[in-house]
Amino acid sequence: MKRLIVALALISGMAHASTNEITVATTLKVSKDAVQLQRQSGTTQIQMAGKRYNIQTLTCTTTNQALTKGSVSSAGWCYMRNLGTNGSPTVNITFDAGVTTGMVLKAGEPALLRLAPAVVVSDFTAAASSDSVDFEFTVIED
Repeated sequence: MKRLIVALALISGMAHASTNEITVATTLKVSKDAVQLQRQSGTTQIQMAGKRYNIQTLTCTTTNQALTKGSVSSAGWCYMRNLGTNGSPTVNITFDAGVTTGMVLKAGEPALLRLAPAVVVSDFTAAASSDSVDFEFTVIED
């Protein structure tokens, strides 16, 4: 029996000033035949200097679409998810304005990234491998 459970991204921002304003936890569990693997990061608490975030839900087509950070001035954490169901197209993510695919998300898959301070979010693009599929892109200010 094949099972791959990927639970990425528990991100929550708190309304008051403290050193634990963002909480991140990741888990990866693989169970296939004799292969048994589990990786957990535990919970990481992070101070958030800003207070803005941007959430986009867009329909990806086979044409690269630029992803934006909205009013976020200093991109920090990024959460992405292919909102398609089983059999939906993959979402191809590029980090260099549509030149090289650096990441692929299959139907239902999430991804969590810590963005470098100098990253230009508008250089991120998303495109479906075929047809179209809904995609969520969230950026949280650092």
